[in-house]
Amino acid sequence: MLIELAQLVSFRGLFEFDDVIHNALGTAVGVLLVLGMRRLVKRWHLLM
Repeated sequence: MLIELAQLVSFRGLFEFDDVIHNALGTAVGVLLVLGMRRLVKRWHLLM
């Protein structure tokens, strides 16, 4: 988000709102994957 805003303010590069949306969705997917993996690892440790 910061990079996109810097591009908008400085008129350098190409500001695209869809980049902001894609980056936010990618971050959300990454967080969900990490949380899911942590839950699996926790369960796996309890089984051992």
